[in-house]
Amino acid sequence: MSSNFRDQVDYSISTEADVMRTIAHISQLPMLSDATKIDQALVATMAAELSSNIVKYAGHGRLTITRTERIGTVDIDISATDNGPGIKDIDRAMTDHFSTGTSLGLGLPSVRRMADHFWLQSSPQGGTRICARKRIVGTRQRVGQATPPAGFATPIHVTPTAAPPAGFAASSWELGLSMRPCPGYSVSGDRALSLRSERGLLLGILDASGHGPRADEVVNRCCEIFSTATHANLPRLLAEMDSALLGSLGAAAGLVHLDTEDGSFTYLALGNTRIGHIGIAPWTGFSNEGVLGGGIRRAAVQTGQLHRDDLLLLWTDGLPESECTALATSLSFRPAQDIASALLRTLAKPYDDAACLVLRWLG
Repeated sequence: MSSNFRDQVDYSISTEADVMRTIAHISQLPMLSDATKIDQALVATMAAELSSNIVKYAGHGRLTITRTERIGTVDIDISATDNGPGIKDIDRAMTDHFSTGTSLGLGLPSVRRMADHFWLQSSPQGGTRICARKRIVGTRQRVGQATPPAGFATPIHVTPTAAPPAGFAASSWELGLSMRPCPGYSVSGDRALSLRSERGLLLGILDASGHGPRADEVVNRCCEIFSTATHANLPRLLAEMDSALLGSLGAAAGLVHLDTEDGSFTYLALGNTRIGHIGIAPWTGFSNEGVLGGGIRRAAVQTGQLHRDDLLLLWTDGLPESECTALATSLSFRPAQDIASALLRTLAKPYDDAACLVLRWLG
């Protein structure tokens, strides 16, 4: 392998603005050019978690990205160093939902799971050092077989055992929504929607044709109909939206009604919206041909069943179909809102509006 780029990049981290600039820069690093889109996204997400922790708990520190090439392999190390107060109880800090700050405490456990190898050293006198390694080329090693970075001992192995805090799973579902206008516009024609209904939960994903104010105006008509829906009849709801958009630019739509008692759902879509079910029996639905505002000729309703911890994804074509499902699968252990935010942050196309919805069925 030949290296035509720097094999190490350092970033000074003190504020959330530093974190945002760092992640934007990392996503463009030439040293990641031979990584898959999924591995690129995982590296960026791990870097975001570690640099955010620096700001939250230490106030200032450094993030270092290092590329190491060996025969047939390439490893990327994401290292975070600070001189903060240190981690008093590493075992607890590596447990899901534990936090000494205001977050859910998901940063370090999630980084450990995304990484192929993970090392951590911390003390009240010496601050904290963390390294997460991702192999982007070649066969991945088993945990414990990797050579640690200089100054580190053995990898951290912690099995989460703590129960979620009170109220964390109060509902039978967890929901995340994320939306973004096309760069250069302040409003978007793509929307992700949710509404409690008498019989469960109504979900929607909308994609108006075009961008900017005209697309925003079109999608707002659909949002008004959706937000005032008093029934869960998806064909009827889609027909009401179709009538409201006659003579307009038109829009694509995907609608889901989830029975919050048993996890069963119905799905109906028109145009270029997408749905994916990640879990025991992965499934990808289809959208009927046509566009809202153009008259609905025939629209088939599909059905599905969610099992405990399954994910249901809805997204517009501002996100690539195959990569969206793959990234959501790799981040499936994260909270629904974190997954939705990561999908837009890492995969949204630079020339289109984008929106997605992620629902986790807690059973």
